[in-house]
Amino acid sequence: MFLSQEHSVSPMARAASISGDRIGPRIAPAPRLSTLERRVIEIARTDALDTLKPPRRHGWFVRLFLGRERASPALANERLEAIRRLSVLAWHHDANPPPRALGEARAAGLGREQIDEILALTRRSSGVAIEKTAP
Repeated sequence: MFLSQEHSVSPMARAASISGDRIGPRIAPAPRLSTLERRVIEIARTDALDTLKPPRRHGWFVRLFLGRERASPALANERLEAIRRLSVLAWHHDANPPPRALGEARAAGLGREQIDEILALTRRSSGVAIEKTAP
């Protein structure tokens, strides 16, 4: 009247137990950006576009009237600075930075997945529709 133990298990579960696969929720992939890199993106939200320009050196006469020059917001780490520059442009151009910014990010060693994640984070925070744009 009762089924034996081997018949009570579904064929899919038996195949999974034989092959070693587990049936259940998949684990989300690890983030492509570190927490420090994500923090740089958030900080870049408050940076103005003029922070991307190289700092100008004023003469002593101008400094006499204007006071000390402002500290440069550029980061010492080249990779973090590339993330900051791309993020600033993304924040100010509705998450659609110019193509040259994407090229500069790639030249600094950022991969396509990382660039897409940076743009996705800025789009999500600014409310723009998400679409992949990195080449």
